[in-house]
Amino acid sequence: MRSPFLIVAATCLAGCAATTSTPWPAGIESLEPAISQSQRKATWPGGAVVVAPGAGVALQKARWSGRWEGWACQNFTCDTKLVVLSVTNDGAKGMPLWAGTAESPHEVRDAVFVADELHVVSGEPKFYYRMRKTGEVEMMRTRGTAMGWGVLTKSQ
Repeated sequence: MRSPFLIVAATCLAGCAATTSTPWPAGIESLEPAISQSQRKATWPGGAVVVAPGAGVALQKARWSGRWEGWACQNFTCDTKLVVLSVTNDGAKGMPLWAGTAESPHEVRDAVFVADELHVVSGEPKFYYRMRKTGEVEMMRTRGTAMGWGVLTKSQ
């Protein structure tokens, strides 16, 4: 079976789709949620407390609150998670987590809403998240010219 990541990567080399200001890889919307096959797992941060969004936070932004997990990279070889600790109408505080050849540190980072996307662009690497109508989240991680992408679902 062909890896869906390879199909999207080949398509992206031909040109990435720009549905907003974010150059999303063409075909990312066809990727399905799956369990990461990474040898190394991103670990949930101990003591991280998710604060429920206030009553004045718009529903389309409040739905980002919580824990998300999924896969990225060719053959699902990277494990990725996102903890959105707090949400306002302007942005969020979150911890993007990544494990491939190494695990990312547990750092709380500022995130901003750009149209219907959540961007964590303070520091490196940068993370971009886009929620589907189904509630699944497409993600893309960039560090310099290197990119990885995949799909996350809400964790219980």
